Amino acid sequence: MPYTLTRSSDPIFKPPQRAIGLYLLLPLLSLLWAGPALAQRPVVGATEIARNQAEAIYSQNSRALVSGAEILMQDTLRTGLQSRLQARLLDESVLVMGESAELLVDEFVYAPAAAPKVTLELLRGALLYVGSHLSSDKPKDIKVKTPVALLGVRGTRFWVGPIDGATGVLVIQGRVDVSSDFGLLTLRPGEGTMVQANGELSDPKIWGEEKKQRALAMTGLDQQP
Repeated sequence: MPYTLTRSSDPIFKPPQRAIGLYLLLPLLSLLWAGPALAQRPVVGATEIARNQAEAIYSQNSRALVSGAEILMQDTLRTGLQSRLQARLLDESVLVMGESAELLVDEFVYAPAAAPKVTLELLRGALLYVGSHLSSDKPKDIKVKTPVALLGVRGTRFWVGPIDGATGVLVIQGRVDVSSDFGLLTLRPGEGTMVQANGELSDPKIWGEEKKQRALAMTGLDQQP
């Protein structure tokens, strides 16, 4: 006898409507959950050196970073204890992260014929930024956010990280504009500033060799970029 959905009163022959609905819903939920992980994100660079523990995190998913691994937009790069990570972005700038550091690649817009637009967010730890060798006459929009200040980069090499109870910013080459709720100052080669937890900025000052070496040692590699 044909199976009738509407007239059968025997529980044994009732169609499993809830189960059917669940079976149809599960694949949809799986796609929704996997969506962020499967979404296509542009490649913005690649790992050059990974010492000990280094990983990229996106949407609660993590992947280990080894030499040659791709860096993607919106990745949060993280290092562990006694670890280092060196990555080269598509605009040829180089990032060197010290131990227990986190850096978000927040924005990256680059084309060979155009000026790069890059926003990085240093969530914790120390970072050495080495600007690209692109023509200096091209305007650049490169920013590094920290919890206490915003750094405007002008084709330069600089260090930022925790030192002597505050966040230090040291310019090695080029120029960096440091701004917070307390104002804005410009650092030139050899100059540094100390940013307190409330954003207060110290006046630009030439750092002594001992302090400079302590800072750079936090992002030190056998061969500096």
